[in-house]
Amino acid sequence: MGQAYSMSALAAGPNAIETTELSDLTFEKPLGGARFLRTLRARHQQGLVVVKLCAKNNPSVSFKQYAKLLKAERSKLVDVPNVLPYQRIRETQTLGILVRQYIHNSLYDRVSIRPFLEIIEKKWIAFQLLCAVRDCHARGVFHGDIKSENVLVTSWGWVYLTDFASAFKPVYLPEDNPADFSFYYDTSARRTCYLAPERFLAAGETPLDENNVQWNMDIFSLGCVIAELFMEAPTFTLSQLFKYRKGEYDPTLPLLNKVDNEPVRALISSMIRLDPQERWHAQDYLDEHKGKVFPLYFYQHLHPLMQEITDPGPGFKPVLTDGTNNAVSDDRIDRIYGDFEMLSISLSYAAAQHERSTHTPGTGQGLFPLQVDLPNDRHTASTSLIQNTDNGTFMLLNVITASLRSTARASSKVRGCELLLAFAERLPDEAKLDRILPYVMPLLDDSNEIVLVAALRTMTQLLALVQVITPVNSFLFTQYIFPRLQIFVSSQGFRKNPIVRATYAACLASLAETASRFLDMMQALRADGSLPETDKALDDDTQASRDGYDATRAEMLDNFEGQTKVFLTDKDTAVKRAFLSSVSTLCVFFGEARASDVILSHLNTYLNDPDWMLKCAFFRAIVGVAVYIGGASLEDFILPLMLQALTDPQEFVVEQALRSLASMAEIGLLQRPKTWELIDTVARFQMHPNLWVKEAACHFISAATTYLSMADVRILVAPLIKPYLKVPIGDLTESELLDALKKPLPRGVLDLALQWASMVDKSVFWKQAKDSRQLSYRATSQMPPTSSVADLGPKSLAKAPKTDEDEQWLGRLRNAGMRTEDEVKIMAFREYLWRAAQRSKRDPEPGAEALFDQIVALSKLKVSLQTVIFDGDVNVYKQRLAGKGSSHQDIESVMKEAMSPTPSEVGRPGDPPTSNGIDIVKATDGKSGPLKLPDLRRQTSGSGDSLSASPGSGIGLLGKDGARLLRRGSAARFLGTNDLRNKSLPEVATDDTTASGRLNSPAVGSRMTSPNSKERRKALSRTTSNRMAHNYAGNDPTVLRLLDAVYVDTFPTDAAEFGPIIQPRKRGPIPSSSTHATTGPWRPQGQLVAVLGEHSDRVNRIAVAPDHAFFITASDDSEFRVWDTSRLERNITHRSRFKQSLGSDVRVTSVCFIELTHSFVCTGSDGSVHFYKVPVTEGEHGPRYGELQALRTWKIPSASPSPEYAVWTEHYRGETASTLVLATNLNRIVAVDLRYMSIIFDFRNPAQHGTPTCFCIGRKHDWLLVGTSHGILDLWDLRFRMRLRSWAFPSAAPISRLQLHPSRKTARRNRVCVSGGTAKGEVTVWDIEKVICHEVFRPAHANSKERLNPKDYELKNLDDDRAEGLLSRVAGVAQDDPATPALTTTAFFSLNPISEDTEAQHAFAITGGPDGKVRFWDCDRLDGCRVVSGAVTDEKATYTVSNLGLDTRVVTEKVANDGNENAAAAGAVVESPRVAGKKTAAVPLSKYETIRLSARSLLEGHLDSITDVAVVERPFGMVVSADRSGQVFVFQ
Repeated sequence: MGQAYSMSALAAGPNAIETTELSDLTFEKPLGGARFLRTLRARHQQGLVVVKLCAKNNPSVSFKQYAKLLKAERSKLVDVPNVLPYQRIRETQTLGILVRQYIHNSLYDRVSIRPFLEIIEKKWIAFQLLCAVRDCHARGVFHGDIKSENVLVTSWGWVYLTDFASAFKPVYLPEDNPADFSFYYDTSARRTCYLAPERFLAAGETPLDENNVQWNMDIFSLGCVIAELFMEAPTFTLSQLFKYRKGEYDPTLPLLNKVDNEPVRALISSMIRLDPQERWHAQDYLDEHKGKVFPLYFYQHLHPLMQEITDPGPGFKPVLTDGTNNAVSDDRIDRIYGDFEMLSISLSYAAAQHERSTHTPGTGQGLFPLQVDLPNDRHTASTSLIQNTDNGTFMLLNVITASLRSTARASSKVRGCELLLAFAERLPDEAKLDRILPYVMPLLDDSNEIVLVAALRTMTQLLALVQVITPVNSFLFTQYIFPRLQIFVSSQGFRKNPIVRATYAACLASLAETASRFLDMMQALRADGSLPETDKALDDDTQASRDGYDATRAEMLDNFEGQTKVFLTDKDTAVKRAFLSSVSTLCVFFGEARASDVILSHLNTYLNDPDWMLKCAFFRAIVGVAVYIGGASLEDFILPLMLQALTDPQEFVVEQALRSLASMAEIGLLQRPKTWELIDTVARFQMHPNLWVKEAACHFISAATTYLSMADVRILVAPLIKPYLKVPIGDLTESELLDALKKPLPRGVLDLALQWASMVDKSVFWKQAKDSRQLSYRATSQMPPTSSVADLGPKSLAKAPKTDEDEQWLGRLRNAGMRTEDEVKIMAFREYLWRAAQRSKRDPEPGAEALFDQIVALSKLKVSLQTVIFDGDVNVYKQRLAGKGSSHQDIESVMKEAMSPTPSEVGRPGDPPTSNGIDIVKATDGKSGPLKLPDLRRQTSGSGDSLSASPGSGIGLLGKDGARLLRRGSAARFLGTNDLRNKSLPEVATDDTTASGRLNSPAVGSRMTSPNSKERRKALSRTTSNRMAHNYAGNDPTVLRLLDAVYVDTFPTDAAEFGPIIQPRKRGPIPSSSTHATTGPWRPQGQLVAVLGEHSDRVNRIAVAPDHAFFITASDDSEFRVWDTSRLERNITHRSRFKQSLGSDVRVTSVCFIELTHSFVCTGSDGSVHFYKVPVTEGEHGPRYGELQALRTWKIPSASPSPEYAVWTEHYRGETASTLVLATNLNRIVAVDLRYMSIIFDFRNPAQHGTPTCFCIGRKHDWLLVGTSHGILDLWDLRFRMRLRSWAFPSAAPISRLQLHPSRKTARRNRVCVSGGTAKGEVTVWDIEKVICHEVFRPAHANSKERLNPKDYELKNLDDDRAEGLLSRVAGVAQDDPATPALTTTAFFSLNPISEDTEAQHAFAITGGPDGKVRFWDCDRLDGCRVVSGAVTDEKATYTVSNLGLDTRVVTEKVANDGNENAAAAGAVVESPRVAGKKTAAVPLSKYETIRLSARSLLEGHLDSITDVAVVERPFGMVVSADRSGQVFVFQ
């Protein structure tokens, strides 16, 4: 029986997919053991894929018809959400290839994986399968092989129907040959059959229809899958299906009866009917079982929502979690969080929410139960919301748990914790522990402190919600929770974040209660026999149970003790305060002995901390501890501490101590004798000026009488409080006490008395307070109790002994408002005042809070704040200047004008008020100026129902004086004149009451301007134009004037002229040319790109634009030229874009760019400073240039008869100015504000130090370093505008270049790169702060020394040297031009990032010297150093690194002659000068060829001293160098 199939065997392992069509796939492992289609798992750059391969018997076999059908199916199913078709369909000469996305779990796998599927989840999967089949059939696509292996389930429960087989697998199979079924359909070799019975044909039977899969065949297969889903067992084997086809087997009795749900059983029975005509379409099943099997929310909300949040992108496009953090998981959590209110209605959450308790925890009840914070649904976590398991919470929970581990944003994790807690309220306890807790615990390893806080809170509340545990979770704390928490406590996130430690301290009490409850439930399970015993050999089960319980509890106590000690020794007060909320619960949990040893012995040390909030937290928590330790320990240990706290200088502590005493009295912890003493002590605080302290004292007295009889109250308590009452009262309730109290001591008197007590050391008056024991714990039992102030009378203060100084203080108290009746109160508070003053001196308040004493809180003045945003558009600013004309005043001039009165305003007569009119607003001088109603209406237009849009606008309604201010047009509108500054402005308000009266016309000669006048129209037009610059919508002229001054004074005016602001080139790897692409960081290869020979004299400076679109060369031939870098890549003949001459015989001495613009500054040898702009924009075919624009010309002001000009320039933008700094040949450092072309500062560098040659400015623009022609560095402080220090190099070599080190690391931020000052051609890197040389780059030359002397790299401090000594340094040094020495070199330092997304950046340097060579120095790797230009053919440069002392790193270049005598005799050897390490074969050259190559090498390098070098990074990395002859070379 059976038929043998002969097919080509596929190669095993990765060779199976080694074809050109699958070159982007990497083999991982085979999947399954199918023979028809070999299945592999491979990795693509965008994720995992499944590859199915079908081998051909011979190359003549074609799969084109099948590929056409599969592609047609794919196009039809592209918009079906629950379908995953093949994404790549290929055919080779030997293979047919199908590729689709890989999903980790199939339905067959998911059924047997924990946590097992709930009934509602199975219904949800069945619903999705019916929807998938419905959508496929609606598009004319039939599957043909639906089985549990072809149903894929994601981690969040979304279902994909995949591996469609109707196009290439046989539809009908012979009944008498099961080999066909095994070959095509039994891929798992389980002999499980999902095919419809009509697909098996008996011998000689022919199909009734065409050889196509019918819709009812898919329905039968789907019914088998759904049955297997609910029964968790196969529906049919192949033999059972054959019997079922013949009517010999009925699956109802053995299998379907296992399904408890009758509608589900009816659904499955209908789908697996033997007669195909009795089966329904998928849509019919969805309609029939709507509301029966499938809840309504499946159709209405859940399926559309899950379709939207399930992104099919992971299989088709890459999902990148880059800097934007737009991960798919974050979007899923945010979507459910935002739609929770709608989902609550759909899932019937709202009905259960009406029944929940509306209780919210109070202030003293701690953190738990938590408040679940969801949109429009904030409530207290509760177990009353648990519903049946047939709800959609499980599906939503799967989305959150699947997304939580791959989120990119901390906010999404916090929201996920909120959702998990909200779902936990509606899930059974087993689901809380099995489905939620395992996803919350990994969040304790997160690096964000807010996530750690959310995870701790969620974990604690989740465990607190659990009421019943299963045997598998009985050891949850000891085996799972505690090990994770011990790791968490030792993590960096716990130790470094006080908020995390404080949260954990607040959670400790709830965790202890939950652990104790879990232990009790475990013991109940063990007693019931549900928990298996670990030792089966014990005969006494009761003793084993008791021993197991005790051992587990001891282990639990040890774990909690270790956690508690962590917080007891914590130094952060916030953590201590949080821990105090858990103290009372932990005392009960630990028991008396362990609580006393671990907790109570450390609590009293908390009162030694000066933090008053910690003391308040201590007294809030001490009530629970007092209940635990009992009355005896309370009186011996706690009450003395509380009485001592009554003299605390911080009144919050006093109030909280009184509240705690009241709570103890209400509970009944105070014994009767102690009650009398405490009432007598506390009663005096009823006279305290602090309302909270007074109420707390009344609260205690009222609470102390809770357990006393009426006789005790009248006889014992009433005399103690009588001195403080105005009238006797019958009932000592808190409200009646507050009503009957005398007036408290004035606050000013109390504060002054505290000052008196703290400043007088030899006072006799306060000496008695020192010896008093009224506020001490006296522990007496005198009966009946007597008041400690009963003997005090009206003359008690006068009779008290006092010194002369005390009498002076009493006089000050009386001047402060102390009345005669207050003297008794001072005597009653004497001990309190003295002790509080002494503690204030001993425990001073933190000084940081004093910084805010003089700041006026605008909220107290009820000032409504408004944020004003100014417009940064340059066109708006130009319109503003055009409309304002010459009337602009800066803020300083506005303030000066406002503070000075005008003579015309003095002695102006006012208009008398009318007698019958209504004075709308009164003037400040008592006179009135009645207004017309239209005037008032116009003045108040746009301000709503009030008379003014802001508090300051009332100035416009002041009458005569206000009119003068408005006409003045100055800053006095908002500052007021001299006579108005000391007067308060009238209050302006509205009233809805209708006013009746007669309005008179204004008096003749009224100075109120008409609203129709020209001035009024101009003012309105100005106001309208001013509004263009900001978003202020009010009409207040004061505010408009101020905003106008601020706008004009702070607007970056240079941006309007020199702009627009451009973005510099993004810091990334310097690109290489396409013809010389290399791996690793960019390094110049030495290939000549261009020779720019338009200059006829020395080139002084090369300046590169911020975006590297062009660069500028400045020369002594009176011209500067602009070179387009894009032309260097395209053109063969290279010409400059622009050239400009500064005049005959005027050398261009320096050039620099205005920061972040295409404008630049160039200076001439005649002292002129020119400003130009290069108009360049990016077009489709490259940059487009306009005409060169000349912006400004300025002359350096000089009093010297000799010509003065700039030798170096730099520009930077500060917070308030755009500054151009120039160094001149006459030792001046001049800073110019480009907004007004005014000089900010003018430094005089010492003449004996030499001529300045260059300078550099610190990154924060706070210091400036000048280099001179005598090898001296001068450091200037730009903040205080003074020269700090000067250093000199050992030799008098000139300094040609100074540059900040490009690295922004903290260790290198103050390093400066110096060219010159040392030996010939050397470049050094110095730490200016420590004056240490860190790096030396030594090029090779004839006179270089082999051994280095450390003293040659030490700077000498010149602050104490005389001028004669400085001149002797340079005696005999011959220089033609001091500013441009011949022995120095020029250098350019920059950074070269390795890649776009890495922070690793390598510094490099480009140097050019008098030898005509351009060198590239890699500061990190020696193999990167090379000679870019000027190398001789037979020379080979080698580089070595050595250390000179402890701090100096020396990189040395050495030149060795490759050719020896034998080699020279044999002939020259051709070697590539640009590719390091490669050598061509030795080829003997003729004499002519040798001469030609030597001449060519001369033409490709400089023939004169190099004067400047630069690096251009656009369009690719190039080195630009210029020499003294005017030649400019470009190398790549």
